[in-house]
Amino acid sequence: MSTKLTVLNVLELMLKRWWIIALAFILGGVSFFAVNKYFIDPVYTSYGSLYVNNVREKQTDNVSLSDMTTSQMLVWTYMELLKSNTFMNQVAQDSGLNYSADEIVSMLTMSPKNDTEIMQVMIVSKNPEHSQILVNTILADAPAEINRVIKGGSTEVVDYAQLPKAPSGPRVLFNSAVGALLGAVITAGLVLLRELLDNRIKDEDELVQKYNYPVLGTIPNID
Repeated sequence: MSTKLTVLNVLELMLKRWWIIALAFILGGVSFFAVNKYFIDPVYTSYGSLYVNNVREKQTDNVSLSDMTTSQMLVWTYMELLKSNTFMNQVAQDSGLNYSADEIVSMLTMSPKNDTEIMQVMIVSKNPEHSQILVNTILADAPAEINRVIKGGSTEVVDYAQLPKAPSGPRVLFNSAVGALLGAVITAGLVLLRELLDNRIKDEDELVQKYNYPVLGTIPNID
């Protein structure tokens, strides 16, 4: 094993092999760009949202903090309910898109919006029209399903899904930058590892440093 590398040694080594690292940086970026641009299908995201209320009908215009807290907690219950096989099968049938319940669940994301009583419904698919239709079908079917299972709660649609105008993924430029950085970092690591595993004595200074013996003479390399 060669002598321990200091930070200065590492920097000198990186500068010495800069062209290898630069080439890996370029190749990593180009490779990730090509894969994301030409081999990965674009996906489209559509959003919609529901307002969750803990009572079926408002008895007063005043909303207490307790009502708001209960509604926020109900969001999580409603999300689990709307991911059930029963409801997803209903959505699959009503959408008319020939997706199975499991396929819809794999495209679906639900989450509370900024810790409020509003539930955000998101579908990511390879077809922008399908994303919009599935979200709006979920929004349309959700109130009846919630009323069927949970007596006393209700939901109201806040925003219906719009047709996505552009793909939401893959993030070609971002992924290309990640690929370039990965290529450079991995190559730099391999260069450093190769240096650590190299036991050869490369010059007089390394010989003195490693064995602490004076150099009495050298044999010139004559080609």
